[in-house]
Amino acid sequence: MKEQLLAGPIAEPKRPLYIQLFFTAFAFLVMVLLSNAFMDNIVRGYLKQNAISILDLTQEQIISDLTEPQTVLDDISRMTRAMVLRGDNADILQDYMTTVLEYLFLDNHRKEVYSTIFGFFETLPDGSALIEGLVRDTAAWYDPTGHSWYRNAILANGEIAATMIDSNIIYANPSLIFSRCIFDDSGRRLGAVGLRIEIDGIGNFVVNTAMAQGGYGILISEDLVLLAYPNRDFVGRNIREDDIPLSVLADKLLSGKDITEYPVVSYKGEDAVAFFRQLPNGWYLGVDLPRLPYYQSATNLALILSVLGIALATVLSLVLISVDAARNKADMESRYKSDFLANMSHEIRTPMNAIIGMTELLANEQLSEHQMGFIDDIKVSAHSLLLIINNILDFSKIESGKFTLNPVHYDFHAFIDNIISMFRYVAQKKGLEFKFESVGEIPEYLYGDDLRIRQILTNICGNAIKYTEKGQVKLKISFSDGKLIFEISDTGMGIRKEDMPRLFDAFERMEMEKNRSIAGTGLGLPICKSFVEMMGGCILVDSEHGQGSVFTVVIPAVLGDKTKVKSVMNIGKEQALCAPDVSVLVVDDNEFNLRVAEGLLGLFKIKTKTASSGKEAIDLVQKNDFDLVFMDHMMPEMDGVEATGIIRKLGAQYENLPIIALTANAINGAKETFLSSGFNGFISKPISIQELNEVLSEWLPIENSGKPDMQ
Repeated sequence: MKEQLLAGPIAEPKRPLYIQLFFTAFAFLVMVLLSNAFMDNIVRGYLKQNAISILDLTQEQIISDLTEPQTVLDDISRMTRAMVLRGDNADILQDYMTTVLEYLFLDNHRKEVYSTIFGFFETLPDGSALIEGLVRDTAAWYDPTGHSWYRNAILANGEIAATMIDSNIIYANPSLIFSRCIFDDSGRRLGAVGLRIEIDGIGNFVVNTAMAQGGYGILISEDLVLLAYPNRDFVGRNIREDDIPLSVLADKLLSGKDITEYPVVSYKGEDAVAFFRQLPNGWYLGVDLPRLPYYQSATNLALILSVLGIALATVLSLVLISVDAARNKADMESRYKSDFLANMSHEIRTPMNAIIGMTELLANEQLSEHQMGFIDDIKVSAHSLLLIINNILDFSKIESGKFTLNPVHYDFHAFIDNIISMFRYVAQKKGLEFKFESVGEIPEYLYGDDLRIRQILTNICGNAIKYTEKGQVKLKISFSDGKLIFEISDTGMGIRKEDMPRLFDAFERMEMEKNRSIAGTGLGLPICKSFVEMMGGCILVDSEHGQGSVFTVVIPAVLGDKTKVKSVMNIGKEQALCAPDVSVLVVDDNEFNLRVAEGLLGLFKIKTKTASSGKEAIDLVQKNDFDLVFMDHMMPEMDGVEATGIIRKLGAQYENLPIIALTANAINGAKETFLSSGFNGFISKPISIQELNEVLSEWLPIENSGKPDMQ
C-alpha cells in the first residue's frame, strides 16, 4: 500500500528540547562509534601495508643477493673455461679470480655477502690445482672432490648448483656455495668453479631492516632452520625446538601460505605480531613488530575522535538549549533573538574553523603517509560536522522568521548539469545507477534563489542515495503552467505508514535502529520544506515501504533575463582566444551537458558538433576532420575511456588527435589515470571558462586561434 504525504505550509508542533538533545547526542554517538571503527580499520590497514612494504624491500634485496652471484659465476665459468683451453697456468687463473673479488668488495654490502671465488681445475699444464681468489697458497690437504659443492656441480651437468654449508673447521659461518662444472668442446670435464656467499651477510640486512619500526626481520630456510635472527644463539637451529619463540609458526610456514598479523612472542619475551611469506627459493622471510606500538596509533586516534565527538556534541547540545530558550522568548524578544543567532553563528564557527585550521597546519608538518591519512580523515569529519551545525543555524533562522531568499538570474541548464554530474559520481561510488530525464521544453534561464534550490535537490537526492542499497535513483524535471517540477525517485527502503506524519518534523529520523549506521540530525527535510514553502511551492511524498520513494517538488518558476546572468567570462578578453576556423567534437550522454559545452565553446566562435554516445563519437571522428575532442568519462554502453582507446587504434592520423576528458571525478590521481588511458588532459565538471580557455589555447592549432570577438 502506497502512502502519500503533502508537505504544505501547515504549522507543526515543536518537539520538546529533551527529545532534540537525545537525538543529537545519539547521532554524535553513532558517528563517533562508526568513526572509531572506520579509523581503526584504516590504521590497521596502514600498519599492515607498512609491514608488507618492509617484506617487499627485504625480499627484493635477498633475491638480488641470490641472483647476482649466479650471474657473476656464469661470467667466471665462461672466462676460466677460455683460460684453461688457452693453456693459462694456475697463477693467471688466481690473478683473475682475485681481480673479480676486489671489484666486488668495492661495494660494502657485497663485501658483507660475498666470501670468495674458487675453482678446482683438473687439466692445467702443471696438473690439477685448487685455486682461490686472494689466497695464493690453498690448504694442501683439502680435497674438493670429496665435498658436496663439487659433487653437486657434477650432478648439475653444466648448470649452476646451490649447496648450503653449515659452519665447520673450514667455514666459520653458515654459507651458500654456487658451483658449476666447465667442459671442453668434446664434453670432457675441465674442472669446477664456485662462489661462496655468507648467509650472515644476508641475515644482517634482514634483521636490521625493520629496526626503525621497533621490530626486526627473520629468515628461515626451507627446512625451518633459522638463518637470521636477533638472538644469535638460535641461528642454525630448527624453529620446531621448544625454546625458540617461532615454534608456533612451523606448521603454518610449511603450508606455503602468507602469514599476516599473527600473535607471537619476540626474542625479548614481548608480545608481537608476525608477518611471513615464502621466497621463490623456498626460504621464509618474516618481520616481527612489537604489539603495543603496532596498535598504539589506532588507540590514540580512537581517543582523539572520542574526545572530539564529545566536545562537539556538548557544543551542539548547548546550542540547542540556547536556541530553545531563545525560541520560547521569540514573541517578546525578537531583536534579542536575532542578535543571539548572529553571535551564536560566530561562536560555533570559531572553534570549528580552529579544528579545520589545525589540520591544515599539521598537513605542513613532517608527518608520515599514514599520519597524513589521519589528518585528512579528521578534516573530512570536521567539515561534515560543520555542515550539521549550519543546518541547525539555518533551521533556527527559519523558525525565528529571520531567513530570507536571495533570488538572482541564473543559467538553469548549467545549474542542473552540475547537480547531475555530482550525484552520478556519488551514486556510482555506492554501486547505484543515477538516471536523469527532462520532459518538454525547459527554460534555459530562470529567476530565483538558485542556492536554496540546489540545497533542496542536494538534500533529497542525497537522502535517496543514502537510503538505497541497490538499484537506481532518478531525477526527472518538467515545466508546466509556469511551475518547475522536480521528481526524485529511488528503489530504496521506503517509508512506513506510521512514520509518514513525522517525516518533516525537526530532529526526527525514521527507523533509528535499522538506520543507526547512517549519520544525520534529521534537519534536512524540514529545511527543504521551509525553503519550498518560502518559494510558494510544495513537496509531495509517495512511498511504499520496502519498495522505494518518490519526492516531488513543485516550485513556481519565473523566467530569467539572459543579459542579467552573471557572465562566466570573468577572464580578460585579451587573454581568451577566438577560433572560428576550428572544428571541435563534444561527446556527452546528457543533453544539458552538451548544451552547456556548446554554449561555452560558442563564446570562442568555435564550430561544434555533438555526440551523445561513445559509438556515435567514433563514427563522427572517422567522417570529420576535428581539431579537438571533448569526451565525457562516464557514459552507458561505452564509456569515454573505451571510446578513446578505439579512436587511438583507428590509424596513425588519430594517434595525435587531442582528446580531453570531461569528468565529475576530480579526485587525486584522476589526471594521471586519464593521461595513462590515452587522453591528453581533462576538465572537471562544472566546466570552468578559465580552464576551458587554457585547454583550447594549449591544444588548438596556433594558426586557427586569435583574439576573441565576444559581446
